[in-house]
Amino acid sequence: MNKSLLLLAAALCAPLVQAVTLAPAVENRNTAAAEYSAAPFERGAASLPPRYEGHDGVSMYSLISQLDSAAIPATPVVGALKPQDGVFAFGVDLGALPGNPELGYDGQSQQFSMRYVMTGNHVTEGWNWTPLADLQTTDYYRYKFLPLKDVTVEKTPSDVWKYEYMVTFANLYDFYPRSSDDAAGFAATLALPQAEALRLMQGNLRMLAVCRLAPPWHTQSSTFWKATDTAPYDYMLKKRYLYAELLEVWFYDYSSGKVLAKLKPLK
Repeated sequence: MNKSLLLLAAALCAPLVQAVTLAPAVENRNTAAAEYSAAPFERGAASLPPRYEGHDGVSMYSLISQLDSAAIPATPVVGALKPQDGVFAFGVDLGALPGNPELGYDGQSQQFSMRYVMTGNHVTEGWNWTPLADLQTTDYYRYKFLPLKDVTVEKTPSDVWKYEYMVTFANLYDFYPRSSDDAAGFAATLALPQAEALRLMQGNLRMLAVCRLAPPWHTQSSTFWKATDTAPYDYMLKKRYLYAELLEVWFYDYSSGKVLAKLKPLK
């Protein structure tokens, strides 16, 4: 018996193994009600109001998704701002993905470093896949995202829905050269006293995605897990994206509103 037949026989005799995808654990990290801004965002500001949250991407998505696309540009989404002419600032959920942000402090030089890593973690889904992309110059997934907020709704004890809200954009490489570096992302370093750096590292550092909304305005995907013995609940995950052009990325002190760094496109 030749090698190919032996491999075929082994495969036929092997026990069948069924792949099982377990439903995610029920989690809701966003229990506190945030006070979002309804005012126009000022890109030239040197400071923000204390405990600034930015604009509310959840309410924006909810309104935009209910409108005909032709009506979206003329419809206010926050205060008097309309999607096509307003600059919006969304607070990034820094706890959404493991390993972010990367923070460090060099006591000798008194330099505080902050980096929000993007490589490999922030690709969007199949609606954005370009299988014929030239990988020397282009990513399979052109659009990247920054997480804004997630909301878990327990419709019944056996029926759980989770909504993940994100802002998605195609101009990531305006901010740094395209690279395979696993540490690539939004990074800044500034001189700070050690006590100030430690205070930021203990939960006071925040990040804003400053952007302009853009057509096609929004998209959504849905994934469903049926209840199992280990996860006795049906689980629906809806990922909701707002399309945007990323203009700047800000790091700031949440408690005081002091702006620490503004990252702008290289070009």
